[in-house]
Amino acid sequence: MPLSHFIFRHSLILFLFIISACDDIERDNILDPKNPGSYRPLTTMIEAFVNTENDQLYNQYMISALNKIKEQYGQKVVIAHFHRNVGVFSDSLALRDNEILYQLTVGDIRSMRMLVLVK
Repeated sequence: MPLSHFIFRHSLILFLFIISACDDIERDNILDPKNPGSYRPLTTMIEAFVNTENDQLYNQYMISALNKIKEQYGQKVVIAHFHRNVGVFSDSLALRDNEILYQLTVGDIRSMRMLVLVK
């Protein structure tokens, strides 16, 4: 038997073996979204736009309330404070990105409100 036939025959056998061995992978990873038994505990995210330099106390009350929520629920909740400048009150932790996020959020809320009014 010539060498080319030998290589072809064994390549074909190897190829068929690989094809038959390629079966669906086990779906036993609990974080695999295709695993019907997968589970991930839910986490709630709370986002708050704040200005801690404001002379009104509602921001401090809100931050205090959010901290109590975090103490009570621990790992079940994630709280993000986005500091922003409001009027004449400049927050030392404010970032430009926070203002952009605020404008996008306010725009989304207004869009949802308009959608409800149109219906």
